[in-house]
Amino acid sequence: MVLDAGSHVDEPAKHRVTIMSEPSIDLSVVVPVYNGETFIERTMIELVDFLSSLDEPSELIVVDDGSSDQTAELISGVISESSASVQFIESPRNEGKGAAIRRGMAVAKGRYRVFLDADLAYSPDSVSEVRSKLAEGAEVVIGSRVHPDSTYQVRPSFFRYLYTRHVAGRVFNWIVRLSLLPGIYDSQAGLKGFTAGAADTIFGGWLPDGFSFDLGVLLRARHERLVIEQIPVRYRYDSEPTTVRFVSDSLSAVYDLAVVRLRIGGEYSRKGFGRWTSWSGLQLERLHDAARSPKAISVGAGAIVFAMFAHVFFRTTLPSNLMAMLAWLIACSGLVLVSARIDARLPTENRPVFENFAELACFLSIFALAAILRFWNLSHLPAMVHGDSAECGIQGLAILLGRADDVFGFSSWYFTPYPAYLPYAASFAIAGTTVLGLRLPSAVLGTLCVIPLYFLVRGWLGRRPAQIASVLFALSHAAVHFSRIGLWNIQALFFELVAFALLAAALRKGSAVLATLAGIAGGLGFFTYTGGRLIVIVAASVFALQLLFGPRRRLAQVIGFTAAGVAVAISPLVVNYLKNPAALTVDRTGEVLAFAEVNRHHVEAYTGKTTTLGILQVQTIETLKGFFAQGGRSGQYGGTRALASPLSATLALAGFLIAIARFRDPARRIVLMWTGLGLLLGSILIIDPPSHTRLIVLFPIPFIFAALALEWVFRRIEGRRTPGGRFLIAAVTVVVIGQAALFNIGGYSSYAERVREQSRIWDVVKVVERYGRDYDYYFFGGQTMSAQAPAIRLFAGRHRIVNGVTSVDIPTDLSRDSIIIVPPVILNLEPHMRNIGTYITENFPNARRRTVGKEDDPQLMLYIVSSSRPPRIPGGRHVRKQK
Repeated sequence: MVLDAGSHVDEPAKHRVTIMSEPSIDLSVVVPVYNGETFIERTMIELVDFLSSLDEPSELIVVDDGSSDQTAELISGVISESSASVQFIESPRNEGKGAAIRRGMAVAKGRYRVFLDADLAYSPDSVSEVRSKLAEGAEVVIGSRVHPDSTYQVRPSFFRYLYTRHVAGRVFNWIVRLSLLPGIYDSQAGLKGFTAGAADTIFGGWLPDGFSFDLGVLLRARHERLVIEQIPVRYRYDSEPTTVRFVSDSLSAVYDLAVVRLRIGGEYSRKGFGRWTSWSGLQLERLHDAARSPKAISVGAGAIVFAMFAHVFFRTTLPSNLMAMLAWLIACSGLVLVSARIDARLPTENRPVFENFAELACFLSIFALAAILRFWNLSHLPAMVHGDSAECGIQGLAILLGRADDVFGFSSWYFTPYPAYLPYAASFAIAGTTVLGLRLPSAVLGTLCVIPLYFLVRGWLGRRPAQIASVLFALSHAAVHFSRIGLWNIQALFFELVAFALLAAALRKGSAVLATLAGIAGGLGFFTYTGGRLIVIVAASVFALQLLFGPRRRLAQVIGFTAAGVAVAISPLVVNYLKNPAALTVDRTGEVLAFAEVNRHHVEAYTGKTTTLGILQVQTIETLKGFFAQGGRSGQYGGTRALASPLSATLALAGFLIAIARFRDPARRIVLMWTGLGLLLGSILIIDPPSHTRLIVLFPIPFIFAALALEWVFRRIEGRRTPGGRFLIAAVTVVVIGQAALFNIGGYSSYAERVREQSRIWDVVKVVERYGRDYDYYFFGGQTMSAQAPAIRLFAGRHRIVNGVTSVDIPTDLSRDSIIIVPPVILNLEPHMRNIGTYITENFPNARRRTVGKEDDPQLMLYIVSSSRPPRIPGGRHVRKQK
């Protein structure tokens, strides 16, 4: 090569170009690179040698997209020692792979033009194959990694990245085929070739700058009806991940998918919507550019302030649930935008989500176990609908039916905020007002709890303890139960785990965006069960300890963004209290405090103590028994077993002592403060401990500490290189998990069987579900069982359910077919009800009698009565009236 130092061409505020032109070029190879100092020398040497071996004139165009490392210097060094035709384009700032390739294609002179990734994942020989296909008549050629004839070369050190890079790519391309480019099986392949005419046509129009610019390239080619060929390639998985960050870039790619569809699809549209769709895509692109610009902080701050004012306006002056929700979401998004821009200065981490495929497979197995235990036979097990669960459903149904004037306001049930019941509204919209619809929200969130728990423990202790803690939590009988009964308490646990996992990661990395998300999760906890308030108290305590003991690196930033996230998330509650100040004086927490004056006599009778110290002593002992020795006292769960099995409880105690001995780690502080404050505020200072309902925010604690103790033992076994150490570790793990499975699954099965034998309200609900809305229902539960029970009110829907107390309440005339429901247990509990069956048959000789439950031990007696026509029985049969 001949390098002309005076051949720099400046383009205003864009880039500088060093150009060597040839009179006639057959092949142009464009290579974009960003921060490629670890491989660019090898890449350029291989490509220069390859192009030098060709018979036809060719050129290599290398585009440095604003690298911040030594990439530019290394490229210049190779150029100075090379005799090949090389063009070097250097951009002053990083603008994206698409922008870099467009610049390269703009100066390319070849009849055939090819671009490929800078890490040479595709062999240089593949360029010749692309050129050959172009010479044979193709106008666009794509190297397809999923072609049946493609081959892979994988270095062992790359196994840990293989599934992330390959599987994520396949999932994204599946989405692309469905929504944008049918028939293109590898849209993101980093090897593509074009004829000169095709390149001029495609790169002459708008294309995205990011990694997903390939979508725009191929969509333009498809709209221009260019001949596209997909060829097999030899692909090398033999280097560390480059500048692609799979999580963030996947989200960006989904965004680009929408922009490409709008802008390019609109440009070629013949349906009259082209101008509108192109404009919409342009606005999305401008919004994306604003998020990446230095002005993003100002834009985000402005969006937050504007959205907060808009939220208040649409809650007070011009009420609109939809607009108030939209404004609140904009405020949360604006805060995330600001924090993401702050984090742009942090060094990029290319660590995979999981270390290797084995870890991914193990995690998916644990998640599947949790899902099975929480979703299996969800509509029928357990055979109960607690009143609190039904009240959650009633509030969700009110939202769905439009009865909630302010979806952010307080509900009629203990002044709880409506947002906690939005999942129930969505579930009823999908599954109907059924037991399944009621239980889906808690089952989903109960299963999802495994994810933040895994990453919290993994960030603290590592992969193996995370797996142990997660599987023990997945098996926990209490966690399974509260994930199956539709109670809103599980929301507090979910947001707690999410907040603590994000907070631990934010403290470790100094990340503003993680701190913001942790704060938002903590703020959302305020909308749930009162135990969710513990999140903010724990976070504040951890920050205080961090200020005292350190490390303080970026601590102020983490504290600030966490507090901002909480503030923005709970802002709707602030509006609630401004609109209804009296709600501040009505708080369920005050009613259950052990030292509240109203509870003094109750607590003294329960504890047998009259002094504060004596009461605290008994309350503490009873609380700890809930983890180690006895079941809870809550009405929502009457299980008789402690939260942890004897072996898990012993390991948890050992792990707790180990954690105290190593208090300096921030993650340990989170777990220890979580434990101490949770025990104190969630049980010791609350009446009637232990209550599993209130201890729900501490469900994972014994399993985290048990995993810590096991890891302490395992590391010493490994450190001493004990013969058969791996076998011993595996055996101990199997024993711990096995006994936990027997303890939890066996105990919960016994509980479920006991509940089924005692169920009455459940049977009424199932009768209403089975027979439907063609009947009126008369429920004769006497003084002890009312048709006004929350569960019956929830599932009655538009059905008419009349409550009967005595046999005098039996109707004498019916306006429509009816079912009279009588629990046989009432006949013994209330003697005046013993002849009710006789009264019914005397009044309605045509009544058909049905039994719910066992013949020798029925749960309910049903009398199906026709008003003027034979009653319709499920299955299509009719019974004629008896004369």
